[in-house]
Amino acid sequence: MLPQTNGTIIAINSDGPSDDWAASAGAGVPKWAGTCDTYVKQTIRKSFSQNEGAIVQFRDVTLYVDQSLTDRNGNRIEFDVGDLITYVDPYGNQHTRRIMDDTNPTLPNVPAAMTYRRLHLEIEKLEA
Repeated sequence: MLPQTNGTIIAINSDGPSDDWAASAGAGVPKWAGTCDTYVKQTIRKSFSQNEGAIVQFRDVTLYVDQSLTDRNGNRIEFDVGDLITYVDPYGNQHTRRIMDDTNPTLPNVPAAMTYRRLHLEIEKLEA
């Protein structure tokens, strides 16, 4: 169980097929829909882009989720890298991002029921 939450996951879709390997495929087959508490950690980074000749901003998002996320039938949902996750941030805004990394930190002497998953999402370039 997460000690603190500030957002909600509302859908998970597998990555859909794409004819263009370099393009984002978009939403594929739905894996789950509902509500699940999450902790949203957002970081805004600024970087100078030589291509654009200006400073650009990026949003880096990590979601922390409880291990016990289940579907409507009580089955545990497995996240996969590449899945698209739709969540509501602490400000009430809805986002859909691709999962880029899925880690399951283990801590010594901590029961598995008290652990969480950390989902690092694709970095989003913010418009100036």
